[in-house]
Amino acid sequence: KALVDAYETLDGKLITDAASGYNPATPYNNRDSRLKFSVFLEGDILPSGAVFKPQPTSGTADAIGSTYIASTTGFNIKKYINTEDFANPGNNGINIILLRYAEVLLTYAEAKIELGQADAAVLSAINKVRNGRNDVKQPLVTTTNINDLKALVRRERTVELAFEGQRLFDIRRWKIAEKVMPGPVCGITYRKADGSLTSAEVVAVNKVFDASRHYIWPIPQKERDLNHALTQ
Repeated sequence: KALVDAYETLDGKLITDAASGYNPATPYNNRDSRLKFSVFLEGDILPSGAVFKPQPTSGTADAIGSTYIASTTGFNIKKYINTEDFANPGNNGINIILLRYAEVLLTYAEAKIELGQADAAVLSAINKVRNGRNDVKQPLVTTTNINDLKALVRRERTVELAFEGQRLFDIRRWKIAEKVMPGPVCGITYRKADGSLTSAEVVAVNKVFDASRHYIWPIPQKERDLNHALTQ
């Protein structure tokens, strides 16, 4: 849910903005198109041709809690999935990502912002990611406020590079892991039998991050065995 909630509305507003028009009862309407490219959402057509219905009461194999392989959040990863590969998923033809141009642009923009250089080149790099493709048309960024740009480029990395193995390294680099990682893992928002809205929560999962020790790798035990003067 934390990732899904990070995607803006089509007019470039956060869903927490009262002026965004966001409705928790229809949470996927009027959202950044990259959300539906990256995540299977309620009502999407799966590669099998079935409709994805993850609500706990849907009675489908995708319902939360229905089987041990059903999504525990009610979301599922769509990025990397080709419908053409359904009959033979081991023969997937999608290229393995080594380095995406979008990442190059966002890394460049981040570096310039961290140096306090909020110039036209920064805006151009960000806007090529947000508005440089036929199927991604988020509003152009025009602000030159350093703090606003820092928050924006971090959010762009979150939504653009979702499921590409970057997030853990990003939140460590930004030293924000202890703020954004701890807590329960939540999922879809859905209506209960009484009509009220509730959000799914993964049972028995509560993430932790200890800033005093988790920003660095531990010293391998083998090295400590060789040199007893080493500590953690």
